Amino acid sequence: MTRRLASWLAVAALGLSMLVFAAVDEGPPLSNADRAYSLAQDFACPVCQGQSVAESDVVVARNIRREIRVWVDEGRSDAFIATNSSTPSAKTSTTRPPPKASLLSCGSFQSWAGR
Repeated sequence: MTRRLASWLAVAALGLSMLVFAAVDEGPPLSNADRAYSLAQDFACPVCQGQSVAESDVVVARNIRREIRVWVDEGRSDAFIATNSSTPSAKTSTTRPPPKASLLSCGSFQSWAGR
């Protein structure tokens, strides 16, 4: 009975780890256009409130997207693009939320596990 239970627990742990990996891993962008779009989503539009540069259609956002596409085609790094953007407000403001804490660092889980 314990051998059977151990094998089921191993299968469940493997399935859970595969599910977590699939949910977290986004993978690299497939092309330069995908990478440029992904980077443009990181910058908040300096004119539009609550929109990224990728979503906005104002002239400033189009210029920033063009600048990002040129740098991506030149092979520049993401860090270079983030620090050398021509719009100061776009550099300091991103639209993506900070990463979520892992399950092990959550206070409720720690208090539950400590019981």
